[in-house]
Amino acid sequence: MAVSLGDGATSGGSVGVARGQVAAVSKQTPVVFREPTPACTSIPAQLPPAKTDSSIPAQLPPAKTYCIACGDEASTKMPCPHYYCDSCAKTVCLNAIEDRSLFPAKCCKKEFPQEQVAKHLSGADMARYATFQKDLTGTSIVNLDPEFRKLVKDNGWQLCPKCGAGIEKIQDCGHMTCIICRFEFCYTCAAGWVPRKCKCDLWEPGVLDRILDARAPDVNPFERLRLRRVYERHDEHVHQWSKLDITDRYRKCYSCGWVCNQWYWRCEDCRTNSCGKCAFNRN
Repeated sequence: MAVSLGDGATSGGSVGVARGQVAAVSKQTPVVFREPTPACTSIPAQLPPAKTDSSIPAQLPPAKTYCIACGDEASTKMPCPHYYCDSCAKTVCLNAIEDRSLFPAKCCKKEFPQEQVAKHLSGADMARYATFQKDLTGTSIVNLDPEFRKLVKDNGWQLCPKCGAGIEKIQDCGHMTCIICRFEFCYTCAAGWVPRKCKCDLWEPGVLDRILDARAPDVNPFERLRLRRVYERHDEHVHQWSKLDITDRYRKCYSCGWVCNQWYWRCEDCRTNSCGKCAFNRN
């Protein structure tokens, strides 16, 4: 069998291979390659410049960012991944001095920078904000009035172990956060929570069952067991919030009772509905 490496012509039983192609040949057949022609080895010293399209910008514009609270375009980024417009950032700061459970101004448990707070509060409001900041570190339970201690005990309340504020648990579990000094503790025994120093039952008998009945009434037994474990270990749970439009009826925030009539935030992992304040600015 003959192999020709010429211009591709073949004769008889020979196989023709044009230049630049590869032929599968028998190992017993000798193959002779010709030297490359000058046309194959001549490479220009410099390639011509690439053509550019003037309609394509040299640099893409930055992606737009939106306020986590209202959805409008916003450019102020907080320490967490979220952005706020000036109007909503101001609302968060004002809410922080009107409702101590929302203090300090924060998103995703990360405090707003002090310059952002000062930008949105008046002089009098900023002075009040500074007073609340002192309460976080400058309070003590040592010199409490004995009559106040008796009042708290007689009503079945609990004293904050750090600042001495009277705390009454209204709903949910026994993991408490003092609204004055932000100290976290167990409502049953007053032991500190970070890290947790007790083994008290987190939920009173029947409370968790009532919550699961309300939030997940139609789930199968395996899903209910999963949800129970999420709530029993709630301090290990991180909410994954999704913003949902309301198309049929209102939704109620499980934390503060606010009635949401445009959109609400939903964590499917624990079946929790929330308003924006409680999802991002509380605790």
